[in-house]
Amino acid sequence: MHNQHDDLAEEVETGRCAICGKTFPETELRATRAIRPGIFDLMHKDYPAITHSDHVCRHDLARYRRNYLEDLLEEERGEISELDREVIE
Repeated sequence: MHNQHDDLAEEVETGRCAICGKTFPETELRATRAIRPGIFDLMHKDYPAITHSDHVCRHDLARYRRNYLEDLLEEERGEISELDREVIE
């Protein structure tokens, strides 16, 4: 018996994260061209092959955003306190 639900099921578009290499639904990925230049530069330093046509998962983007904020605070103050780290998290 043919199920009409099968005809209505949509295939979820997926893509690969340029940082961790895992596959995610496209809704869970961010285009690197839409990422702030300072954050992209940090990613590029760790992953030289990353380009502006790649995508990054939410988890890795969040990690690099934290790193970027830590770097900004450290640059501004000279060091980061434990409280600063907690606020960033």
